[in-house]
Amino acid sequence: MACFRMERFEEAKQWFQKAMELRTEDTHTTRTMMDRCQAEINNRKAAKQVKETAAMHRSVHGKAIIGKNGVLESPSDLLVIEEGVRMLVDDEDEGETMAADDVLELLESLLSTSVENRQYFSACSGYMAVMIYLNEAYGEVAYRTLRAASGAGQDGGIFWPGSFLDRLVHLSTSAGVPSKVLTVLLQLLELASRDPLIRTGMLTSQPQTDGIDPPLKHILATSRSDEFSSVLSITGARALVLLLKNFAEDSASRSALQVMEVSPLFFLVELYEKAERLVGSFASSAGPSPKEGDFGSVEEFVAFAKSEQKRLYDKPVVTLRKSILHTLALLSKDMQILQADMLARRTNRHGKSHTVATALVQDLYNMLQKLQQDCPLKTAPFLGMDGKPRSYEQRPYAADYLRNPTGDLLMQLEDETDELEVAPGGAKGELTKLTLLEHCLVWLRSCTASKGVCQALLSMGILDLMEGFWRFVTPNVVTLAKDVCAKFCRQSEKAVHELLEQSNVTAASALLLVQDAQLVYRGLQALLLNLSTCSGDEFAEWCSPGGGLLEVMHLLGSNGTDHLKPSKDMDSSRFQKAAEDVFIRTLERARSCQSLPSRKCPQGGAWDTAGPTLVLELEAKILGLESPSPLPTKVRRSAAAGSRVSLDLQPQGHPSSVDAQGEAGSKGQKQNEEIQPLDKKLVKKGFFGGRARRSGKGAVQTTRTRQASDPKPAAKPTAVAHPREGTVPAWLEDAEKPKADQKESEDYDEDGLKVVYDSAPSLPEREKRQKWVSIPLKDKFRWTQTSAELVVYVKMPEGTKGKEVTVKLTPTRLTVTLGWYGKVLDGPLSRRCKASEFQWSFDGSEVTILIPKDDTYFWRCLFEGGEEKSHYEVLKELVNADEPTVPYDELDDDAKELLEELRERQELINEGLIDPETFDDFRCVIGDGDGAK
Repeated sequence: MACFRMERFEEAKQWFQKAMELRTEDTHTTRTMMDRCQAEINNRKAAKQVKETAAMHRSVHGKAIIGKNGVLESPSDLLVIEEGVRMLVDDEDEGETMAADDVLELLESLLSTSVENRQYFSACSGYMAVMIYLNEAYGEVAYRTLRAASGAGQDGGIFWPGSFLDRLVHLSTSAGVPSKVLTVLLQLLELASRDPLIRTGMLTSQPQTDGIDPPLKHILATSRSDEFSSVLSITGARALVLLLKNFAEDSASRSALQVMEVSPLFFLVELYEKAERLVGSFASSAGPSPKEGDFGSVEEFVAFAKSEQKRLYDKPVVTLRKSILHTLALLSKDMQILQADMLARRTNRHGKSHTVATALVQDLYNMLQKLQQDCPLKTAPFLGMDGKPRSYEQRPYAADYLRNPTGDLLMQLEDETDELEVAPGGAKGELTKLTLLEHCLVWLRSCTASKGVCQALLSMGILDLMEGFWRFVTPNVVTLAKDVCAKFCRQSEKAVHELLEQSNVTAASALLLVQDAQLVYRGLQALLLNLSTCSGDEFAEWCSPGGGLLEVMHLLGSNGTDHLKPSKDMDSSRFQKAAEDVFIRTLERARSCQSLPSRKCPQGGAWDTAGPTLVLELEAKILGLESPSPLPTKVRRSAAAGSRVSLDLQPQGHPSSVDAQGEAGSKGQKQNEEIQPLDKKLVKKGFFGGRARRSGKGAVQTTRTRQASDPKPAAKPTAVAHPREGTVPAWLEDAEKPKADQKESEDYDEDGLKVVYDSAPSLPEREKRQKWVSIPLKDKFRWTQTSAELVVYVKMPEGTKGKEVTVKLTPTRLTVTLGWYGKVLDGPLSRRCKASEFQWSFDGSEVTILIPKDDTYFWRCLFEGGEEKSHYEVLKELVNADEPTVPYDELDDDAKELLEELRERQELINEGLIDPETFDDFRCVIGDGDGAK
């Protein structure tokens, strides 16, 4: 390193090579330093050659001179560059000269043309000459000149001199740098970091001053100070983020970040939180807002509206935060960086070490929670069980502007002056496809690669937060939330349990994305329980292109389960049957919602993506019906559903005519004899070897079961009687003829299917449940209290059985669960209670829970953060409470003295010796408000 600092690159290369052979240093760092030495050697060779060329041109043409138009002229561009650099350094030369900004613009145009010009500019110490003009007056044009000199965005980029980089780092971390100059310096550092060799130098090479961290670590540490933040602009911060992004996109550079203990995740999260206070944001430039009704003219109102628009949607801040979240997601892909910044080792008093989460995990949770709360609302239909709108409600959707009463009205105002500043190298439309909320979900998905981070987030209640995304009307948010939940389920069984407890179709469909057969089967089982009674919105999301229906179709296709991790305890037949039942139940409800007859494919969403041919082919394959098409069909799952492979179904043979299928002779009879035993077996055990399957309307028996129940034997057909062939079997023709002695014929539908048992709730029961679900949570429960206990009353839907209700109470948490619905109440109590002494009962319509208090303190609210009762309501409960009277002998001295004083005053009042109106302490004033005491 000493040889490297003294720019003796040949010797430094030999030492690094020897270290590589002995393996005394980090292999990656040593190799990159060797590459830097080789680049410096090559750069010096190229500089030597171009200097010889310039000397030859000088001997022929002489030095460049200023022409009639006041611009340097010469047949050789190299001579013009040489003279321009000299003018920048000797600006007080008495001879004819040019203005500094004109020289810089001339150099910019020449340096953009060829690699040879850039090499000679570096050889003439042009970088250090232009650095003199990195000030407020010439900063912009100097930056453009250095950008052209580096060959940014072009082939043949020049390796930046090490002394120039050290000077850049020193200036950018110095105190008192103006905001504009700091922005230019940071842009130059980001420009330099695009070179992998310079990135390594930022992490490994030390500046000339001893005792200072490597350049990048020094820059990030300085930028966290309040003095630095006060002059840091949005554009400069964006350059810092892009600098780290250059490291994040290179795996070797990412590893070096962790080795040097830079902690980039902490820095980016801190920058995200203070983005609204940086120079150039709305908060840093906004004046006092006028009050409502203070507008003297229309122009004042329009100006206020545009100011409010910028407050709700601060475009530079939003773009900066998107870049931060995108870079966080890239850096979190490196497991070492993720665990180093989000997890830490602690030692307890017994000397045992354990892993704990850092504050960064809580920051991630808080960030996602705030973005979810700030999302604006829009009016969306609330679908009933029949899939038709029953009412309309306000539901959140993903957007980059804050929640406001006007929705997106203010966003429609034109503001041509609000131009978005973009850091160098960034396209104007960069990172605009995803909103801030979606970027945060992507970062959360990257963090789930660490099991320790997953466990820390689960303990914070991350899945309760994810449950709020099921109400979003933005499909991509729901898709990302399901993918994140699937990642958590891969890491923790607790996540699977909490997800299934939600009793939500969207939550259960997340398990279909887990590549584990056991977990996918549990998800299918949960779907079977909820598909018949779920709300119309949940069913619509399930049938959407990004829902789980296409995933089920994929599982039912050929090789559809090859990507799943096998399970020893999983029976493949049970897995297949569960997937088939889910598909049939979905198909039947969709037909019921759209009032379609049987053998008709529903429309919209995943049905259109798969196509009617595939849907009917699947139905025929599952129920053993006549195949609707002789051709093989394929469907490619939509991109929103996260497709892996296409779904192929085996084609079913279809003869062109009945005559072609029925062949006379022993061949046809032999085929018939081979099929008949198979049919009898299917009649006894069902089509897939088990009991008769249940669909959304109940257990369905196929036409084979009906053949077995028919008292009259079926006539033997003359042709092959396979149920999937083109001909109609004789026993089916006989079954469809009306018979006088067949009393149960009216129970069969047109397809010969009979409902023998309906496992779904009856229609009146479903209506009662739906009515209960539509009741707001605050109206589903109430509570009262005395000084010793609380009584909580939870309303349940009519027809609920006691075994469906579960009540769990800990000293700090109350949970009430309904079997088919999930958690009705669940939250931390505002104060502690005696959980071991609680009791509860159920009278068929309401659950009554008796909770003994841990102390005599009167509660303002039942749950932490819940709606508080006013002081008047608490006092009213205190007065109405049936409190036991304490005997006089058990009172303390102060209480006895107070009681004697009250008795004495009462006697004086009764005798008429005093008037209570003249005593202020006889009055008690109670306020009914938040600030009441």
